[in-house]
Amino acid sequence: MTILYTAFILGLVGSLHCVGMCGPIALSLPLRSKTISGKIFGSALWSLGRILTYSIMGVLFGLIGSGFKFVGYQQAISIAIGTTMILSVFLPSLFKKFIIVWHNSVVHRFRNTIHSKIFQ
Repeated sequence: MTILYTAFILGLVGSLHCVGMCGPIALSLPLRSKTISGKIFGSALWSLGRILTYSIMGVLFGLIGSGFKFVGYQQAISIAIGTTMILSVFLPSLFKKFIIVWHNSVVHRFRNTIHSKIFQ
């Protein structure tokens, strides 16, 4: 019976990850188009961008990480980055000056251009 309680608790804890990570991703899907072809094109373009972004980031961080591995700093850098990530969640006021102002950025203008072309 204990294994059922453990499985239930692990399921609840795992759902928190899904709400935090998968929820915003699912909400950002471009499905506002009125036509089926627009929805399919928007979803395909969104998925392609997501896969391409994750792939490029994986390659870049893999190359950077393999360089640090040989120098002997990989463990220290991993701990420092992990600590920074945790602090940025619990103490966001420390990182306010590093937040990018999206409404003035090139990324935001590019996103608006893409959205205006897809969802006309």
